[in-house]
Amino acid sequence: MSSAHQTHIFLDSSVVLAHLTEQHRKVLDKLKKDTAKHHLDCAVSNSVIEECEKKMRGLTDFLGDILIDLIKNKVSKQRNINNRSLSEPIDYHDLLAIEQAFFQIYPKRGTILDLKTIETLVVDFFDKESSSEKPLNLIEGLIQLNALILKLISDINTRLDIAIRIRHELAKPLNVAPKQTDVALLEVIGLDSDDAKHIASAIEAQRNGYCTKAVFVTVDYSTILTHQADILNKLQIWCTDPLYAAYHAQT
Repeated sequence: MSSAHQTHIFLDSSVVLAHLTEQHRKVLDKLKKDTAKHHLDCAVSNSVIEECEKKMRGLTDFLGDILIDLIKNKVSKQRNINNRSLSEPIDYHDLLAIEQAFFQIYPKRGTILDLKTIETLVVDFFDKESSSEKPLNLIEGLIQLNALILKLISDINTRLDIAIRIRHELAKPLNVAPKQTDVALLEVIGLDSDDAKHIASAIEAQRNGYCTKAVFVTVDYSTILTHQADILNKLQIWCTDPLYAAYHAQT
């Protein structure tokens, strides 16, 4: 057991992923300012790191395999119907086929990146090529789109390393195992297994003296913060929006 060291702000995976994808920027900027102002330590549990890495693998599989294949199939089918070969330049017909590809994705798939952000990236790329003096053909375009997507994945992985895995600019990993009875109680309250492990890890850190107080911070408004009162009453830990983390740390 380590000696207790002030209040720790434990970040949910949703906060880390929002940081990586530059979502909720104003909210997270306030959290950064508040933690510096009040000298609060930010931490992430092993379970949070594992979930973030799992979500990154899912994003890689989706962008590098499912999405590219779906776009290729939709555009190829459209070209076949219109008697156009894959070696012809990219044009607006291809963009309309991409629209249909994303219509097929939206009801079925979620990723750590907003799908509209991904769709905009793809449409902007094809639009730029179709408007150029020497547009790429479809095969060349898909190769370059794949390279663009691989760079996007690499950039997010680099931000993950900087944030929590190597340089810890967002939060420091804390090696603490959640107590299974806490996990089970959180699941009874209505949390899924991953969220329950993240919160239970913060509880265990406080219980074992890693910090004098743990505050769990999330931007998961629909599945964690809706249970805020139950979690506090039954497990005596505040789960809060980043906007209010520093204030809960002072109570």
